[in-house]
Amino acid sequence: MFFVVMFAALVLVRTSNPQSTQVRSRRVAGDTARTIEVNSGQNLQAAINAAKCGDSVVLQSGASWDGNFLLPDKKCTQSSPITIRSSGASSLTQGRVSPSDSPRMARIRAIVSGEQNAALRAAPNSAWWVLDGLEITDNAGRQTVNALIDLGISVPGVHDIVVQRCYFHQKETGTNYNRSAMRAVWFEGRNLTFKWNYVFLVGYYYPEQVGGSSVYQMDTTALLSVGGPGPILIEDNYINVWWNGFFLGGGDTAPLNVATLRSATTTSAIFSNTTGIREGLVIRFSLEGEATVRNGSTLLTRTAGVTLTAADVGRYLKLSSGSIMRLTGVSGSNYTVAPQGTITTDGSYKFECFETAIVTRISGNEVFFKPYSVDSLQQAPQSAAWNYGDQGLINDVTVRRNTFDVDPAFAHDVFLKKNYSPKGGFEIKNVNRFLFEGNRQIGYPANWAVTPRNQNGTAPWTTTSNLVFRNNWYSPEDPWHETTGRMSVLSLQDELHTTTPATKIQIHNNFARNVASMIQMKGGSGWTIAHNTVINDFGVKDGYHVAIILEGLPANQFEFRDNIIGYSNYGMSCAIDGKLSTCWPQGIWRNNLVVDFAKAGVRGNEWGPGGMLSLIKNNFSQIGFSDLLNDSYGLSAASPYRNRSSDGKDPGIDMSELVRQLPGTGMPRSTSRNLP
Repeated sequence: MFFVVMFAALVLVRTSNPQSTQVRSRRVAGDTARTIEVNSGQNLQAAINAAKCGDSVVLQSGASWDGNFLLPDKKCTQSSPITIRSSGASSLTQGRVSPSDSPRMARIRAIVSGEQNAALRAAPNSAWWVLDGLEITDNAGRQTVNALIDLGISVPGVHDIVVQRCYFHQKETGTNYNRSAMRAVWFEGRNLTFKWNYVFLVGYYYPEQVGGSSVYQMDTTALLSVGGPGPILIEDNYINVWWNGFFLGGGDTAPLNVATLRSATTTSAIFSNTTGIREGLVIRFSLEGEATVRNGSTLLTRTAGVTLTAADVGRYLKLSSGSIMRLTGVSGSNYTVAPQGTITTDGSYKFECFETAIVTRISGNEVFFKPYSVDSLQQAPQSAAWNYGDQGLINDVTVRRNTFDVDPAFAHDVFLKKNYSPKGGFEIKNVNRFLFEGNRQIGYPANWAVTPRNQNGTAPWTTTSNLVFRNNWYSPEDPWHETTGRMSVLSLQDELHTTTPATKIQIHNNFARNVASMIQMKGGSGWTIAHNTVINDFGVKDGYHVAIILEGLPANQFEFRDNIIGYSNYGMSCAIDGKLSTCWPQGIWRNNLVVDFAKAGVRGNEWGPGGMLSLIKNNFSQIGFSDLLNDSYGLSAASPYRNRSSDGKDPGIDMSELVRQLPGTGMPRSTSRNLP
């Protein structure tokens, strides 16, 4: 969103006080916006406090401000946001910035002061702020900065924030890997736009802080949102971090609907409230009791209510104090538990044990269900809680036209010292309606990771549904054979706690190379994987040499068509029992151009009739790509596979469409170090 504000009718009056930001404005009729100039040494917080809706707070380019600056709730609206920008903003790159723009930026540096460590943070209900053309870093020494910009970590109601053309980095750069800042932005709220930024956050901490010569990595992320609820737009940024490009989920969201129960069994109950309940909804049930806590929150002795059994081991308990603990053992009325976080003072408490079931039908206020998944209901419950629709989820996340990079020198150094690799190019544990389109991924290998997580066993409504991956260019650098070589991990069911089944996954017109496999998958329904080109002949020491592997739960309503991919050693690998019909029941394979580069003896019928195009080649160079030297992976006019996909087009990617969606101009290139 763009905001144009006219300032021609304003007059600024500066005093001799270097901390003064007094503004006196002369306005023409209907013009209420002001420019508040803040020069080096002047009071930035005072300027922010003085700003009114529609104003611009303009910071002197090249000047620095150290501190933790608060963005108050000014009751602004879409038509009158407050902008904080550099005085050199008009001369910055129009679009994505880079470090070369920093001389024209004002610099805000986070310090650690008590509980505050963000350079900029939002107050409760803070909204309609635009941060434009700022350099955001830290001056925190060896103290950890949780996030350079804090937008709602511990306060409610934050919404409608724009962060654009900003340069985020840790204080040190180059080959000195001692760092303090972990994240660029942490956002918990509604409507964030994060665009045209440059983020460079690698991940070493100070070794002497963690035991002399030992090395400690920091879990760096450009953008984190644990609970949303969104929407979030991440558009046309350069993001170079080690751990995750962005991270969604990782914490349990609260239920918005509750009911007490009558005549409850393990298959039905009469609910006091049935709002939003429908067939297929996963419900969290509570087994309620009372107990005394002893031995520093490691032992509960039941005094009243439900009697837990060995079948309930592994479930999570919530005490009336708010503490969460995992049930690890049952011996009569004594329950051993593992505290999750804060240790509870010894004493008497009420508790709930959370278990799950899925709704099969509804009749008035009577709800019928069956025990479901990992935390399945074991005995008659006393109460129920649930979310429905968009509740409890991070909704409407769009990630497009970004460049995701992982610094190879740094990542390899971490591997050598700790045997660790990046967790993912991005990681998603909670999302509903996610679009990942037109992104370029380069640098050290880091797979896409979507793994729904009911993190503490209290939020079974968590899911990762309605996923679209389209027109992306995945090209990590060779020769990092120490990695697993996966393009993606789409493991759509939590193996530790119940999550809601994931649905509707579309993977279309993506290109990948320097990988050993396309997808490591589990569960989900409504899969469509079509018109992708995956050069999966990359030799790795520790990874799957397959096209796709499924582990755990079957994938339903699965369609795999019109792709170019290598069979490798095992093709479609079912880790359950080796049978396609077990892992992909009623799966559909059509018109795939399969390359037998591993010389596995592919006959062409391994994926059923019509699953593979005839004329199996042994090398990707033999199938007729347009121009391999210039990274053009559409098929040439001379290719024997032209127009042989199920829709009459060429199998594999539409190269022109993919390039049109990518950031920048021209064809993708193999060399990535000079890409900003």
